[in-house]
Amino acid sequence: MDMDKMNLKFLLFNKRLLQITNEIQRLRLLYLKQFGLTGIHFVCIVALDGKGELTAKELMEEDVVDKAQVSRALNDLIDKCYVQAVPGQTGVYKKKYALTDKGREMAGKVKQIAADIVLKADEGISEEDIAVMYSTLDRIYSNLYEVGR
Repeated sequence: MDMDKMNLKFLLFNKRLLQITNEIQRLRLLYLKQFGLTGIHFVCIVALDGKGELTAKELMEEDVVDKAQVSRALNDLIDKCYVQAVPGQTGVYKKKYALTDKGREMAGKVKQIAADIVLKADEGISEEDIAVMYSTLDRIYSNLYEVGR
C-alpha cells in the first residue's frame, strides 16, 4: 500500500477512535448528571461493584487516570455515602475501599446506563460483527502497545 493511503488510513483510524471516545464520554456524562456523578465516579463505582474491595492505585489502573482524580472521586463518593474505607486497612496506598449499600444501589443504575449505551452502539450490527470488532480492537491495542517497547 502506498504511503498516502497509509497516512489517510491512519488519520481516519485516529479520528474515529477519538470521535467514539468523545461520544461515549458525552453520553456517560449526560446520563450521570442526573445523579451528580462524573465519568471517574462511574469508573470507581463499576470497578468496586465488580471487584469488591480495591485500593486507590487499583482504581487508577481501571481507567488509566491519575492519583489526584481518583482521590477526589473517592472523597466525593465517600461524602455521598456511596463508598467507604474498609476498616482495618492502614497506610494511604494500602487502604481499600468498598461500596456501601447505597453505593451498590447506585451501581445498578450506573451499570444500566452503560448497558443502554452499549445497546445503542450495537444497533444494527450482528453479534458476529461485534465479536470480530472487540477481537480486532484487542489485537490493535496489543500491536500498538508493543511499538517502541
